[in-house]
Amino acid sequence: MIAPANQAAPASTTEQSAPATRKAELPNYKGTVKLTLDADGEGAVLFSQSDTNRVRVVNDRIKTVIHDEGRVDITSTEDGVLFVKFAPGSSATSFYIVTESLRTFKIVATLADVPAVQLLLEPRDAAPTRAIANNEDDAEGTAGHAVSVIKAMATNQDLPAYERRSTNVVVAIGSLQALVLAEFVGEQFVGRTLLVQPAPGRDIDERAVARGIPGTIAVLLTPTPVPEQPWIIYWVGRHV
Repeated sequence: MIAPANQAAPASTTEQSAPATRKAELPNYKGTVKLTLDADGEGAVLFSQSDTNRVRVVNDRIKTVIHDEGRVDITSTEDGVLFVKFAPGSSATSFYIVTESLRTFKIVATLADVPAVQLLLEPRDAAPTRAIANNEDDAEGTAGHAVSVIKAMATNQDLPAYERRSTNVVVAIGSLQALVLAEFVGEQFVGRTLLVQPAPGRDIDERAVARGIPGTIAVLLTPTPVPEQPWIIYWVGRHV
């Protein structure tokens, strides 16, 4: 483990005192944030804040990242976005983040074959709609509509409670990848785009809509959104 605070501890530290030292290291641990990465082992995560487990950007800088050396490559930005890439052959890991204000978060990242959540995105000022394309043939009938989603098969009540409350999602939009901070309001996700960056090799066919990519949101946007524009995000289903 990479833990600078532990390295500074005296060699005579007893086993009984070790738990107290670790507790001081991680003073404000509030739970676990789960992160599912794409098939290439790449992704980004925001942080869990307070006992509500709401996902939001941490407003102070990251001071320490404690993780299994060699299993993940971790970089961060000053606005609290953490970028993670798995080492070849790794499939899961967990690590702790300590910020300069001594807030601490545990991240669990996996490459498991979990269901991918499908979202329907619309501009915030657009009239709400639940028009869904159930298959590729139906998708043709949605031409001109803001978005269409393939194979909507569930309601948000099928998600575990912690996933219904809030989540951090990566939205694949054509050849772009947008990191979205999303929070539930009733049955809706209210989100804003934090980051849009090229996603090489992730071009999405307008009718196929990114089917079956674990950890990736399947959407079709017309037109492509402005990076800073707020969006209402409707959770409409998931698929395996």
